[in-house]
Amino acid sequence: MGSINSKSRIIFIFALLLAAFIFIIDISTDYHIVEGNCYPPILLFTILTNKKKYTIILAFICIIFTVFEFAYTGDQLYTDETGIRVISIFAMSFITYIIIRYRNAELILSKQKESLVKLNSKLKESNTELENFAFISSHDLQEPLRKIQAFGDRLNSSDGNNISEKGQDYLGRMLNAASRMQILINDLLYFSRQTNAITNYSNVDLNIIVNEVIADLEVRIENTNAKIIVEELPSIEAGPIQMRQLLQNLISNSIKFAKNDESPVIKIYSKIVPNKINPEKQMVELYIEDNGIGFDEKFNDRIYNIFQKLEGNKYRGSGIGLSICKKIVERHNGTIYAKSIKNKGTTFMVTLPIKQDNSNE
Repeated sequence: MGSINSKSRIIFIFALLLAAFIFIIDISTDYHIVEGNCYPPILLFTILTNKKKYTIILAFICIIFTVFEFAYTGDQLYTDETGIRVISIFAMSFITYIIIRYRNAELILSKQKESLVKLNSKLKESNTELENFAFISSHDLQEPLRKIQAFGDRLNSSDGNNISEKGQDYLGRMLNAASRMQILINDLLYFSRQTNAITNYSNVDLNIIVNEVIADLEVRIENTNAKIIVEELPSIEAGPIQMRQLLQNLISNSIKFAKNDESPVIKIYSKIVPNKINPEKQMVELYIEDNGIGFDEKFNDRIYNIFQKLEGNKYRGSGIGLSICKKIVERHNGTIYAKSIKNKGTTFMVTLPIKQDNSNE
């Protein structure tokens, strides 16, 4: 950067000296061989500096030289052309200024492209690390955990009656902790897999997906006396497995965070809206509305952070569910947002394209 500035300064000084040399020739001789015509081309030298301020400074100096020359010579014809000469300097200054701005824009764009290449490289490295982590999670971490659970269950079934009440309490805590750890590892494994782009888009009927999720959650729905109202939903281009996980997480959340004195009521509906960026394309806004405990909307950004639990350990779970939802939505070129009122309920709005741009790739 220092060498570039030094080069620009040298070019500017050279152009300045050249203008001064022409000025001296014009006022020290009777030939008027230049008559200000050489000032506009001199301004072109500042293009090489890529500095707009040098163009402005040199143009200002050239105008002063031109006006002084015309006043000094007293030539009537020469003086009548003062305005034309000054205008030509202004015009050349403007052209030079635009060229420099264009070149600077190209330079910035080139740097941004280089930065983007580096970021993409880092992203690939990050994805590789996450894939390695997924392998470790699915093998190295889960294997010892399975042994803890297996031997704990055996100990409980074979010698549970011979263990003291305090020992049974410790054993129960150990098995519960192992179970929570198993859930956490599975969630982390799934979360890490969401970093990869989805390429297997297909036509997904959201009505079928919702019905399958409700069937999977049948026991929880019955235990909590939950009521789920589903309106007609559209079909979209998406990953069917990801859509199932997305809806299961959101519906499960609505059931989990229900009020103690009120059965959960969950409404699922949608509407078709134009894409804000490209109005010719359609988007679906999918709403999952409940009457649960809600949350303060100032925490809206935090709820999608991994391991984030607004209610602490009061509710069972790893705190990864909404992080997974956000990952899935972003992989489908969509957005997710929540509106909530404390003790009134929460509405999640998921916006997804009806058709994916790269669905045919």
